[in-house]
Amino acid sequence: MRFIHTSDWHLGHQLKDMDRTSEHAAFLAWLIERIHDEAPDALLIAGDVFDRPHPTATAQRAWFQFLLAAHTARPTMAIVVIAGNHDSGARLDAPAELLGHFKVHVVGAVPRLEANALHAAGMLVPVSAPDGTLLARIAAVPYLRPSDLPGGENPDRWVEAIRAIYAAVFAEAPDDGVPLLAMGHSYMVGGSISEGSERKVLNGNLHALPDDIFPAHVAYAALGHLHLPQKVGGRDNVRYSGSPIPLALDERAYKHQIYVVDLVSGAPAVARSVRIPRTVAVPRVPEEGSLSLPEAVAALGAFPAEEPAWIEVFVKLAPGEADALGQLQEVMVNKVAKVLSVRREGGTSTAGAADLTEIASLADLAPEDLLRKKWADHWPDDPLPDEVAALFHEVVDLVEQDKLNSGSAS
Repeated sequence: MRFIHTSDWHLGHQLKDMDRTSEHAAFLAWLIERIHDEAPDALLIAGDVFDRPHPTATAQRAWFQFLLAAHTARPTMAIVVIAGNHDSGARLDAPAELLGHFKVHVVGAVPRLEANALHAAGMLVPVSAPDGTLLARIAAVPYLRPSDLPGGENPDRWVEAIRAIYAAVFAEAPDDGVPLLAMGHSYMVGGSISEGSERKVLNGNLHALPDDIFPAHVAYAALGHLHLPQKVGGRDNVRYSGSPIPLALDERAYKHQIYVVDLVSGAPAVARSVRIPRTVAVPRVPEEGSLSLPEAVAALGAFPAEEPAWIEVFVKLAPGEADALGQLQEVMVNKVAKVLSVRREGGTSTAGAADLTEIASLADLAPEDLLRKKWADHWPDDPLPDEVAALFHEVVDLVEQDKLNSGSAS
């Protein structure tokens, strides 16, 4: 069996208010070509199809056009999709019956039986060959919120509750030699994240999931949520595919890719990375260190007029210099590339510029890091208690969900 593992498309995403539609369109067209060339039996999309629970019409159109094009390119291929934390599970599920005719299997919300009992079998998706031979079963578990978990009001029990849900789905698969795969959208112990855009789910490091949630008989675990492609716990068969495009400026160095995975009976899964071409550069100016404002103006003035790019500039402001962003954006007014961020670094800044530097550095902190910074300011001799951090993350999760639902999330 061969399948493709991808995740975290974030259709509808904006970077500093800049539209990403053309970048996503290029990726989706490229993925259709890979499907045609690689001839996979399945495509696994591990969450965050959309950037927000109420996606724009443009984002939804791109999604449905891709599904149609993928089915046309490879009619025998199954497409298995789970919801991520940015998706509305119910919205993804809504056209499930229709999509089923195109071999698209969606698990958006956690399926339930009467009396709200877990329907574990509803998250076990079979993948068959054209002749009906069963190739694999996939434990397709979507992003799990506290409300999805038994005893979810108690954060200390979340990891074990998630483990129990996966175990229940795994138990639905008979021991008949058919490969068992898993999908998930979560933060795993040891995962590397981008502070610029990613959200540490399940109270961040406090409730990161251990990789032994996926036991040895799981042939491969296709994960989503972290944007950097990576293995988990040193295991070749437990991986994040990462996002197809940089979703924050600090993801410029990421090598975006998909995994093409081959399963051969009796042998470990073999995952091969295929790099995704980047259609819009995300340069740092300069590549290292910082420039004076006149040097930055000169560097941007030399930037090719027709080359698309999202640029971040690092400058040192001299006394009396201000509005660096406005001056640098003015240089680019007749160029395709845009300056999205100006970072002010140290140097002989005026008091006002120093204040801006502090504001910028605070804005770059993850919520938990900001909490720890403020805690240390007030109680330098006392570490932040775990129970305070847990409560804080519950509040952050509620705020983020409210922002996503209102359409104002980054």
